[in-house]
Amino acid sequence: EDLETLAAYYRDRGYLDAQVVKHELDVAPNGKDLTLRIQVQEGARYTVGMVSWTGNTVFDDNRIRPLIRLRAGEAFSESAYEASTGALHELYNDAGYIHFNATPRRSLRGQTVDLTYAFEEGSAARVHQIRIVGNTKTQDKVILREFLVLPGDTFDRSRLMRSIRELYALGLFE
Repeated sequence: EDLETLAAYYRDRGYLDAQVVKHELDVAPNGKDLTLRIQVQEGARYTVGMVSWTGNTVFDDNRIRPLIRLRAGEAFSESAYEASTGALHELYNDAGYIHFNATPRRSLRGQTVDLTYAFEEGSAARVHQIRIVGNTKTQDKVILREFLVLPGDTFDRSRLMRSIRELYALGLFE
């Protein structure tokens, strides 16, 4: 697990081909001291080139641009890439687009990575029904009053997550 974490550290700094190719563990004659040797193959360092997206009709470019954490000329960061993709999904999910998909396409130009997201927005989902099942600790209305999303509302992931936190805060459920 630590070896993968080490490789991920390098990938987060632009070395997308980084991998641990060899590791050795030697125990000292005293039986107490250890020497760990790890050989990492970094590969080339990649930078961010053009970042673009297509298919957005719900939100304009000015709303999407700040969510993309990759900047042209900087080292390509795996964590910034994943955070950008996650932020896009969160934006759309909070607006009810639970079937939203942002398919990223990477293309290489030498040691430069161009990134294009192809958006498939779908349509906004609405909450049809909230059912309480298996509750034996309190009345259903106690649970329902903690919900910030109600039948008929446009689905909002953030409000649903907050509702769940509020429900756990009652101390009735694990």
